Amino acid sequence: MGYDVSTQVCLTDEPAGEIVRLTKKHDVNSKRLGAVLLSRLEEIKKGHPSVGDVRGMGLFAAIELVKDGRTRDPVIPWTVEFYEKKHPLASRLLARLKEHGLYTYMRWNVLMICPPLCITEEELAWGLDRIDDALTLADEYVASVKVDDLVE
Repeated sequence: MGYDVSTQVCLTDEPAGEIVRLTKKHDVNSKRLGAVLLSRLEEIKKGHPSVGDVRGMGLFAAIELVKDGRTRDPVIPWTVEFYEKKHPLASRLLARLKEHGLYTYMRWNVLMICPPLCITEEELAWGLDRIDDALTLADEYVASVKVDDLVE
């Protein structure tokens, strides 16, 4: 048993064996669906010019949004200003996801994906469909930034 399991046992009325069984079940689910998640994120990356990279381990993943796939310049600058408050693109993207019932987190140009370990494959596909749809906002933003750069 790992440290995390013994801590969980202390915090619940469940028998220790049940906690260990659930932990192992979620670990297997995380590994299996983590592969599904990363595979689908790679597909999403190919369809969105604003996605510079996707990465993750198990059911914890991230989508990096960029201005240009070649240079991989972040679409949102890594500044104190955008650490303390959300960039307008991040606000719009998170609002769109929330409208569709998906709650996630974004720091600067990185959209975090960390569903519960007990998620089903169907639920994961549903959430990724929403993310795929919402990323059109980032694509539109990147296209408008490139047009503005040409005008200057």
